[in-house]
Amino acid sequence: AIPLSRPKILLYENKPLLGIQYQTSLSGSSDLKNSETSLVAEPFFFKNQSLASGNIGLNWYMNNQPITEGINGQSLTLRQAGNQSGQATIQVIARDSSNSLVNAQNILQVNFGKKASGFGN
Repeated sequence: AIPLSRPKILLYENKPLLGIQYQTSLSGSSDLKNSETSLVAEPFFFKNQSLASGNIGLNWYMNNQPITEGINGQSLTLRQAGNQSGQATIQVIARDSSNSLVNAQNILQVNFGKKASGFGN
């Protein structure tokens, strides 16, 4: 028998020359080294029928505010403007539109600016 697992959503960095870095998921806190970085959200343990029929919807938030720009399907592109430094909380929520009780979320603290040294460090 295959044990049931709760749905989850993992975040990965998508590097322009190397592609999606599936070997290391991002969690907790990560640094934004470049002026532009793309994140990819991958849902796990949702029903195959929901995944195949496109019933899994993603909602992205930054500091609890909906993100409307820079989203392309499962991908979010972050761009740093100016020389400012600080932190932002990125949250992605995956919901199964065919079953409102099935959802997952992931929260990532992003550090940007002078102190940042690169994702995964």
